[in-house]
Amino acid sequence: NADNEYGLFLSNVGGTVTLDDMSFNNAADNLVYLTSTTSSTVNVTGSAFTYPATIGPAANSAILLEPGGAANLTASVTGSTFTNIVSASTQIGANTAGASGTLSLTFSNNTINSGPGRAGGVVVSGQELTTTSLSIVNNTFSGAGGNGVISIDVNDASTVTGTIQSNTINNPPGIGIFSAVDEAATSTLTFNANTVTNAGGDGIQLVNFGSPTQPALTSAMNATVTNNVVNGHSLNTAVSFVGGISVTGFEEVMDLQLTGNAVTGTPASPTQCGGAPCVDYYLEEVGGTFRLEEIPDTAATTANAAYVNSTNDAGPVTIFGVIDLSNGVEISST
Repeated sequence: NADNEYGLFLSNVGGTVTLDDMSFNNAADNLVYLTSTTSSTVNVTGSAFTYPATIGPAANSAILLEPGGAANLTASVTGSTFTNIVSASTQIGANTAGASGTLSLTFSNNTINSGPGRAGGVVVSGQELTTTSLSIVNNTFSGAGGNGVISIDVNDASTVTGTIQSNTINNPPGIGIFSAVDEAATSTLTFNANTVTNAGGDGIQLVNFGSPTQPALTSAMNATVTNNVVNGHSLNTAVSFVGGISVTGFEEVMDLQLTGNAVTGTPASPTQCGGAPCVDYYLEEVGGTFRLEEIPDTAATTANAAYVNSTNDAGPVTIFGVIDLSNGVEISST
């Protein structure tokens, strides 16, 4: 009934841990917690993770994975169910300064159901000097919240690569998919064929915050956003809605491929967007370089609303700043 009391505590466990057909319910803290400076593999299959309606103040994540030092960690969570999780269904990220391990997360074919005030999404923290690879594929999230149901934050001097594909996100109170990069980090991610329905905030929001207080650092976001569907909006006025798909570069480098997406049900009232018109697609260059992949080459040098509509569905588009077109050069995978 207190902090640091877990369903399963894995401390410096090496080798391979397999959890198959397990059931974890109502631990005071995390249901499963790994903290380790020893390299390991964790495989979770066909298991159930649950928090009840009434919880204590320490209740947290279903699976929290925090390797440290030079520890490498390979984690796979498949075919499992998560119900009323307080924080994250699965969260992975280093927990010690200077951590330099190679991390991998496969999160696929899971079902997540969250009630009011619960989060339950997937959280990836690219931190320190770590290198992380992701495969978040074919999951169904209902009602899950947090700062993005799928949330990927890449900072320090870390690198995160991977694919977020064919996930279904229903009725999130805030943002459906959120990814950010800053400081000296690099993010190279593909967001393909995901469906976000009735979100309270943006369906997909990507941001390069850069490192304005540390000019010697360079952050880079290479994002491929293709064939996603953002359906409707819950008109949650507690969330400042920007766009069905929103991409902002504050500093350094933002490279984007944006094709084959469809956005519907954008709020008609500007009060949902701070007085500005609500839009399907929102692209903003505050600083640095923002390049939009252009294949085939149209000979134009800067993006406009007509070009965005020509490679996605028709709908309102807002572009602030100068978004460079790549003139037929593939940039999103560099």
